[in-house]
Amino acid sequence: MTYLSKHLSKFTRIATIVRPKVFLVVFTLFSSLISTKSIAQIYQPDGVRMPGTWNGWSNITGMGGPFDLQAINQGTLRWQTSFQYTGASGVQEFKFVSTAFGDPWGNQWAGNISVTLNNLNLFTYGTPSDPNNKISLNSGKWYTVVFEDKGYVSTRAIFMETSAQPVEISTVSRQPLLVDTGQQVTITATLSSTPSPEEKFFLRFTTDDWATSSQVPMNVNATSASAPIPAFSEGTTVKYYVYSSTLSNPSADFDLVSLRINSNNGQFYTYTVGEGIQCGPAIDVVYTDPAFPQEGQPVMVYFNAEFGNGGLFNYTGDVFAHTGVITNLSTQPSDWRYVKTEWGQNTPETKMTRLGENLYSLQIDDIRAYYGVPASETILKMAFVFRGGETASWGGYPEHKNADGSDIFVKVYQPQLNVKILSPSPRNPLASPDEILAVCVEALLNDSIFLYLNNALLTSAAGNNLAYPLELQGYAPGTYWIKAIAKVGSSIIADSVSIYLRGPVQVADLPVGTKPGINYIDNQTVTLVLHDPPAKKQFAFAIGDFSNWKPNDQTYMKRTPDGKYYWVTLTGIQPGKEYAFQYFIDGKLKIADPYADKILDPWNDKWIPSSNYPNLKAYPFDLTTGVVSILQTNRQPYNWIVNNFVPPAVHSTQSDLLIYELLIRDFTDEKTFKAAMEKLDYLASLGVNAIELMPVMEFDGNESWGYAPNFFFAPDKYYGTANDLKAFIDAAHQRGIAVIMDIVTNHAFGLCPLVQMYFDEDKPASDNPWFNPQATHPLSVGYDFNHESVYTRQFIKDVLTYWLTEYKFDGFRFDLSKGLTQKYTGNDLAAWSAYDQSRINILTDYYNHIKSVNPNAYMILEHFANNDEEVVLANTGMLLWSGMHDQYKQVGIGWTENSNLSWAYHGNRGFTYPNLVDYMENHDEERIMAEALQWGNTAAGYNLKDTLTAVKHQQQATALFMGIPGPKMVWQFAEMGYDYSILFGGERTANKPPRWDYLNSYERERLTRIYAAMANLRKRDAFRYGTFTSDLSGTGKRMW
Repeated sequence: MTYLSKHLSKFTRIATIVRPKVFLVVFTLFSSLISTKSIAQIYQPDGVRMPGTWNGWSNITGMGGPFDLQAINQGTLRWQTSFQYTGASGVQEFKFVSTAFGDPWGNQWAGNISVTLNNLNLFTYGTPSDPNNKISLNSGKWYTVVFEDKGYVSTRAIFMETSAQPVEISTVSRQPLLVDTGQQVTITATLSSTPSPEEKFFLRFTTDDWATSSQVPMNVNATSASAPIPAFSEGTTVKYYVYSSTLSNPSADFDLVSLRINSNNGQFYTYTVGEGIQCGPAIDVVYTDPAFPQEGQPVMVYFNAEFGNGGLFNYTGDVFAHTGVITNLSTQPSDWRYVKTEWGQNTPETKMTRLGENLYSLQIDDIRAYYGVPASETILKMAFVFRGGETASWGGYPEHKNADGSDIFVKVYQPQLNVKILSPSPRNPLASPDEILAVCVEALLNDSIFLYLNNALLTSAAGNNLAYPLELQGYAPGTYWIKAIAKVGSSIIADSVSIYLRGPVQVADLPVGTKPGINYIDNQTVTLVLHDPPAKKQFAFAIGDFSNWKPNDQTYMKRTPDGKYYWVTLTGIQPGKEYAFQYFIDGKLKIADPYADKILDPWNDKWIPSSNYPNLKAYPFDLTTGVVSILQTNRQPYNWIVNNFVPPAVHSTQSDLLIYELLIRDFTDEKTFKAAMEKLDYLASLGVNAIELMPVMEFDGNESWGYAPNFFFAPDKYYGTANDLKAFIDAAHQRGIAVIMDIVTNHAFGLCPLVQMYFDEDKPASDNPWFNPQATHPLSVGYDFNHESVYTRQFIKDVLTYWLTEYKFDGFRFDLSKGLTQKYTGNDLAAWSAYDQSRINILTDYYNHIKSVNPNAYMILEHFANNDEEVVLANTGMLLWSGMHDQYKQVGIGWTENSNLSWAYHGNRGFTYPNLVDYMENHDEERIMAEALQWGNTAAGYNLKDTLTAVKHQQQATALFMGIPGPKMVWQFAEMGYDYSILFGGERTANKPPRWDYLNSYERERLTRIYAAMANLRKRDAFRYGTFTSDLSGTGKRMW
């Protein structure tokens, strides 16, 4: 690809260094719970174990049990386990080991013959390391082992002895929640049971983000432990956490000497002295300031396009208010009067002021004067429909209403007693036990306000507003009603809102057989699994149609003991019904399921014609924001006609391969899989035996080349349904045509849930387990995958398996495959193209995986690295793009300079097999016909700037191109002499018109027959086998 042309932006890069010894992966992690730096790490799938005399020296990778340590990625990188020793007291021998290339004894840490309890001990790394470690254990005691992960070097570990199993630190709370200047704070930890005498608890805190810290021993009383944090001045931010240890007063290496830690999943607990509650704006499609708009007072009307029917969601043009009033003389509730403008009329008075993304305001100094309402009428409501300033492509104005399509009304209040709860909002009822909930109330013409939680009085205040910090610690989980009562004299009026107070996260193992994403158990049961490799998220809910988009006990996700997965099983699902849903994480982030095979997009779905995707489920506007995923049980499977397709040009006949690169968007006027399927007979008549579909998984926008992917398991709905795509592939297979997916694995864009889950302002966060904060190479776009991460590697393998099995694709063309590296090369293109063994390893791993799923599948690389690397990849079995466009262009426009085609033949590159995909054009390059019409050579009676002459010249160039043995690729319509410039439409990726009428031109149609004839000729053994000599550099080019 021409890398920057396909995408929206380019990002800066930082270096990540990998120095493998046996197998090394670089992560950015916490060093202790304090600072961050990039360090080496043991390859986690290889594990760390402790075989020894205590278990008969049993040592199997992934064996589980107490002698198989678990990785802890928060704070200091380490491995930990606890076990009760039940053998006879005395000396035991053991080693720390980790697997290397399948050998469970491949990495060893030993050499310490006198391990001291409750102290950090040094262990020597080796392959092997001798002698065995020795330690004296006491029967019946518990031992917690913490092994420092410094990679494949000597390291430290500690054995901490207790008379009982270390207890869990279940919760950490503080009093008071709102801390004033000079006020001491008490921290209380709830313990799972009474701890042993050896287990001591400590409160550690900092006021300078861990540049320095203090520690206080905690007073233990049965199942709780408490300690004070001293008073600090206003504005001081305090971070703290609780841990236990067998040491009397640890002063360093706190993570390593910890039995148990509760650090709020590595985020720490925090408060700021003197920080009060703040009443934010209302959460609604329209709200006002003041909350009770009245005649004779100025009012600011706010419009939030995130809510309502989505008509102006993410609209970039000017927005206008089409507005009027409802009065006592209106004949019906929707009878607008005194409308400011005609529909479509733009005036300064009705233009909304853009305050930010999707947020607008309109200042009205006096309601009656603004609308011109006579004094004899009573104004009851203001009425609004918000409208785009210009007509859309379909001829009308985009308009924004309520979610149900009704007009938006804002009540105009009469001067009488009223009250309204502004916060919390019924749109976001979730509350957490460790938070301070801001309750904000405004009243009108009152003398006092009373605030209740259920029927218990919380507070009261004089005046017309109240802001109350509701401390939720100590309340049982469940639903509560907040009620505000305003009084004046003997008159009262009330408003209420419910909140849902979540309880502690339940810990439970992942159900057997489930994996990340949507797991269909039966027609009425689904288990949803969210993968959180860093284990830093606090809690998660599944919200959706099944819960009216509200969190509740039934959709509260459980957390696995290692913290890396959240899961919930939904029952009572209606078979065959589509349910939209999201994951609601930490009460802040809403994401779709990254494994979803169908999503709804509030930005783009509304522009998908019903002819492309009939009966598309409506987006749940006004109930949530962002992309939502779809689950559906009891789906009717596609009935495949061809179940076990084998490409006709594979293995010994691979030289016959003739690939047709196809962009669904520009192939037919309809821009659909169905319409493209109707052209398959034409492609078969050309001799095409493989189609390479440019990306079809959900990408940014609708009409795109597709190289900005977000959802890697979902076909883009703009082209049609999932079954439409399957039918296209099935029909191609019936005609002996393989279908290859153009897949983007270098990057994803901003709507990808894996990007969003760990994101830091404008880039993936340093602890994102799938993405680099900045790209490692010069021409990356979007957000750069880290393919050294085991999580990225598994995700991509899952993607590859899915498309090979569910859709029966016959292989992949890897876009920007040279980018699959963690070797940092800055802006140095030459360094990026240089031989990179780590990149070869990554691509070979994917190649082996593809072949394990389907031995007949293709793996094609858009690589363009140095030839020494490409030789290794080709001789492994991968196919590579030739990159010979410039040379073919010179042939096509009649110039000899730079027309050497020697490298169009795989044998001249040192490939031992025909694994070079040669082409004259691809989607990234200018059309040769367009080049000829602008730059073509001329001679007496022969002018390549003439269309007819240029087409005839292409007939000769095609014979040359197709006559060089090896796989070939044709960019769609090149066989017709397509002559629209790549810049037609204003930019490279702009829509280009399909010109099927070109077949009515004799010379253009003759060009297609030459392609077909050459494709047929190339199937002879003379093209398939043997060693060829070539002379392709001069004016006359030949092979024999």
